[in-house]
Amino acid sequence: MLSTVLISFREFIESMLVVGILLGFSKRFSLGKEKQIIGGAITGLIGSLSLVLISFILVGKLHAILPEEQLEIFEHILLVVSGTFLIIITFLLHPLFSKNKNNHLDRFMKNTKQSSFSFMLVSFLLVLQEGVEIVLFTSSLAFNKSFYENMMGLVIGFIGALVATVFLYKTYLHLHIQKLFRITEYVLVGFGIYLIFTGGKELLELYHFTF
Repeated sequence: MLSTVLISFREFIESMLVVGILLGFSKRFSLGKEKQIIGGAITGLIGSLSLVLISFILVGKLHAILPEEQLEIFEHILLVVSGTFLIIITFLLHPLFSKNKNNHLDRFMKNTKQSSFSFMLVSFLLVLQEGVEIVLFTSSLAFNKSFYENMMGLVIGFIGALVATVFLYKTYLHLHIQKLFRITEYVLVGFGIYLIFTGGKELLELYHFTF
């Protein structure tokens, strides 16, 4: 559940910061697009949560249909795969997604004559992207947890992101965001190494090899 909490925490913070940037942009240039931005963000959040919910349900169904004799081996292999994927996410995939999102946001804000629908659409898509990333990043990790554990991790991550975002804006300590992301990176990498070690150890013991 820890990995789901951390990934959800990071992604939801990013979505809230993006919405904050759009709101600040609208307010700075007196565009009056705040309602459209918030509406798009809420719709994107609902879409994100729906995508994650569906993915957790599908993972649970896959877990139920696998033959019991193959389930243990599959779970151990998936631990190794999940750990490896966590490390790849942290150092490669997430920076690429963030760069693409920032470039898109920069291009959008160069034109102050965007329509109300454009503001709503961009807000919706940028928030929805975070949901897609959560699905992508947690799909393999969710297999070894129950549906309720996965959902609990998602909820805790969302609440934590909301509290952290409010705190960051209240204190105006925006530099703390990078420190916060760096801490989550270290934890995710450490957890990934732990999963690889645990899954590999279980597989070796399953085939009568011991350390």
